[in-house]
Amino acid sequence: MKNENMNNKGINTRNKSFLTDLFLTYSSQFIVLVLHIVIIKLLAIYLTGDGFGAYMVIKRVVGIAFPILTVNLSISLSRFISINETRQNKYLILSLLTLTVITIIVFIVSSIFNEIIAESIFNKKELEYLISPLLLFIYANSVQVVTVGYLRGKHEFRKMNIVIVLFWIIQLIILVTLIQFFTDSLYFLKYYLIVNAIFILIMCGYFIIKNTNFNKETIKRIIGLNIIENIKSDIEFYKYGLYRLPNGFFLAGIFSLPVFYSSNRISLKTAGYIGAIVTIIKMFQIVGNPINRLFLPKISHLKTYSSNKTINKHCKTVIEFIFTFPILLGLLLYYLSPELIKIWFGSDFTIIINYVNILSPFAGLLIGFILIRSVLNGLYTYPYVNHITFFSFLFELILVIITEIFQLGIIGVSISFGGAIFILWFISTWILLKKQKIPVATKNNIISVIWLFIVFLILSVLKNIITINNIYISAILKVIIALAILLSSFLIYKIYNYQWINEMLKRLPFLNVPDK
Repeated sequence: MKNENMNNKGINTRNKSFLTDLFLTYSSQFIVLVLHIVIIKLLAIYLTGDGFGAYMVIKRVVGIAFPILTVNLSISLSRFISINETRQNKYLILSLLTLTVITIIVFIVSSIFNEIIAESIFNKKELEYLISPLLLFIYANSVQVVTVGYLRGKHEFRKMNIVIVLFWIIQLIILVTLIQFFTDSLYFLKYYLIVNAIFILIMCGYFIIKNTNFNKETIKRIIGLNIIENIKSDIEFYKYGLYRLPNGFFLAGIFSLPVFYSSNRISLKTAGYIGAIVTIIKMFQIVGNPINRLFLPKISHLKTYSSNKTINKHCKTVIEFIFTFPILLGLLLYYLSPELIKIWFGSDFTIIINYVNILSPFAGLLIGFILIRSVLNGLYTYPYVNHITFFSFLFELILVIITEIFQLGIIGVSISFGGAIFILWFISTWILLKKQKIPVATKNNIISVIWLFIVFLILSVLKNIITINNIYISAILKVIIALAILLSSFLIYKIYNYQWINEMLKRLPFLNVPDK
């Protein structure tokens, strides 16, 4: 009985720790979202059409490049440091050394082919002066990703969140400062990238130095000839990240292809519009990312220490959750999109409202994919995500080719992007349902679909009725209605005894329960 009580106490402590870390991570993600919105808003006001388009292209280049430069070792850090803390310094050095060597090679190559790279990325070879600053900025981003992976592996979640928030604070401060000194928006981007990179590297260096315990023996191992033996003995460290590299590459490609296609085949201004659409949909990752960061270790723990029945119960809860809250958020985006776009990007971007309306439901599906991905990675060693993201990217590529053939423009690019997100959600959901033998046509899921359809009809009617000229009054009124919809949904899900609602209500009190 005593052992059982101790086990229960351990589980309770773990629940409290998980929920506290989850709360902190969600808080940091909310701060990051606000900072991101402010940065995009300022850039949309300050930069010209081509300048903003170039920035959106840069964002997508960074997203697709850092998994390649780091060869996905940030996820290896998160896993292997958790398993073996005594080798944390070596794993960190291997990651930074690999990243630096690859960056130097890429820098040498890019310095020779600057104009060709600028032509392929921006469709303007005269922007070759942005390539070297862009590579420096990508390197700084990659160091930040490695730093986050290192702190995550050490379970230093508070420091991890501080690094993530500071990363965006630095960009905002530098943006506000540099805007005062430049009139040419494209030339401004050059110095914006360079100064950001310098301060991000300083910030990451500080956190790395403060959280490592280097000594003379460590330094000898780093500069000694036996480093080759160390790398050979830790080949699994590299393999773990490399095996999941295709997932990072294809996923980044899904978000980048629409922008690259627009900049090369249409115009930089159109790339800015498409980049804004992608940014709005991608913004909804804030709902899934914190759970993804903390959920994977929990699922792995269940796989090791719990029965199949318990695992199956948790998987059903995840599926039930996906059929309720995320898709509801997508419908609310559809309802709030006119006010959101006008306030965030300005009146020049009203052209994208209809396209965001079309893609709004897919924002909820993106959240669903992120959650299921963490479950699949936790339950199975086989990298299913590689196949999921590959087929999604391939589907998007086919639709983009069709867009080019029939000259469909922005609408074709938007549909291509939405189609890729749908495939992400569909294949990942299908794999989890099949592997865990989970029925999808349950009473609660059917109720969810019916309720979501009713909500869609209500919001469609209200969207046409509420036509207030003052954009801010309209936004406030719509937010109040959206909150009422969320509250009504919560009550319906509680009445019909949805498992994820019960779990949330049961575990929230642990946040404030003191240890006895």
